[in-house]
Amino acid sequence: MLEPLDAIVSALPYHHNLAIAEAAVDTGTHHCDLGGNTPIVLRELELDERARAAGVAVVPDCGEAPGMANNLIVYAMGLLDRPRTSSCSTAASRSSPSRRGTTRSRS
Repeated sequence: MLEPLDAIVSALPYHHNLAIAEAAVDTGTHHCDLGGNTPIVLRELELDERARAAGVAVVPDCGEAPGMANNLIVYAMGLLDRPRTSSCSTAASRSSPSRRGTTRSRS
């Protein structure tokens, strides 16, 4: 699926990220993606041991929002005793409507 490269930056829709990250590790290729889905990002992070053994880095979720903003919110909620909800909005350009996201705690 992927030939060995020094690195790949994936801007594919998030549902492809795990397969691309796995292929990158299998071919000894550093991997970075824009993220956008926390459960998939967490699965990508589980590739750490394999990636280290292959001598490569897997750096998911480098997009703005959804992406890094989602993970920062989840991290911040983990610092709270009883988080219930959070909301994140990004500034919209004239050509695209505002995006809104909500994260709910698991408890």
